[in-house]
Amino acid sequence: MPLDTIKMNRISLLNLSEQSLHSEDLFILSQFLKENMSITHINLSKNKIGYTYMEPKEIEELRKKNKAKLDNYTFNELFYSSLGLEHFAIALADTERLTELDLSENDLGPNFELLQKIFKKNI
Repeated sequence: MPLDTIKMNRISLLNLSEQSLHSEDLFILSQFLKENMSITHINLSKNKIGYTYMEPKEIEELRKKNKAKLDNYTFNELFYSSLGLEHFAIALADTERLTELDLSENDLGPNFELLQKIFKKNI
């Protein structure tokens, strides 16, 4: 992630497509976006920004442990995280600089509504 470039307001297009970003990564990015005024286009497509990161081994162990419990909710719901999305929305909610925001091919789950703050002022 080009955090120094973001911090110094040196770019207008932030393309982080297909970078295997998770909610925690979006949280870190959001801390830098709060102060940035140069970015007008953000591409976060094809990531996992709605999920908490877990090692594949941890996922498999959890899958085995919770097999019986998964009837009540989908397995993905165990990993949904609003942390990154909440802070992303806060970082961009009071600005009107965004002209493009690509979040396609991200499973945001029930947390999509957190982004409404961004859409009200931008795009």
